Amino acid sequence: MHLTGPSRAIVAVDHVDFEVQLKVKGATRSSDRALISRCCTYSGGYHEGLDTALISNCFCTVELSLERLAKTVQATTLSVRVVEGGPWPFEYGGRIVCSSPPQEVMDSLARQVVLVDSRSSDGGEMPMGTDGYLDLSRHVVSVELEESLQFVIQAYSQSGDAIARQGRVKFRAEYCNVSRGICEIGDSKVEITVAWSKLVTKRMDILLEGHV
Repeated sequence: MHLTGPSRAIVAVDHVDFEVQLKVKGATRSSDRALISRCCTYSGGYHEGLDTALISNCFCTVELSLERLAKTVQATTLSVRVVEGGPWPFEYGGRIVCSSPPQEVMDSLARQVVLVDSRSSDGGEMPMGTDGYLDLSRHVVSVELEESLQFVIQAYSQSGDAIARQGRVKFRAEYCNVSRGICEIGDSKVEITVAWSKLVTKRMDILLEGHV
């Protein structure tokens, strides 16, 4: 499983409530059944490192990995597209993940954010729009200032259970602006465009700045 939300960073001034609902799909939406539906509260703290929250019932247990970041900006992935080269690198599907600080590909997935994975889509094909743009299931992540954000793009093999090709590109965090980078996947080049923005914690911040 991977998260598709929230669509924006969570400003944890106080505690944060997480609601988790895991369903077993039926033949129709009306026949779906909730396997687990629970709520947990994350009180945070200012220590470094990951926290783990467990939500369980008699059927299963869901583990959430959480981390409070002190001074951060939002990184919004505006677009990911194949700009040149061939053949199409995602013939058998693929995956795009990002991490901050940069993690090795084989590190624990707890610190990696999945932006898109063809294994989660119908037919196992890489979701895409027009002109080579890929459709991401998630766009926004938080990045600590003075850190960097690394994207890893992987193309699956024909068997679907191995990585045939992969590449990576890294961006330094900024208060604002738009960054572009090129990631090489075999003979193809994939362009990633990221927009940087500050987090607004209070309504007064908007009034003082005059904009979000």
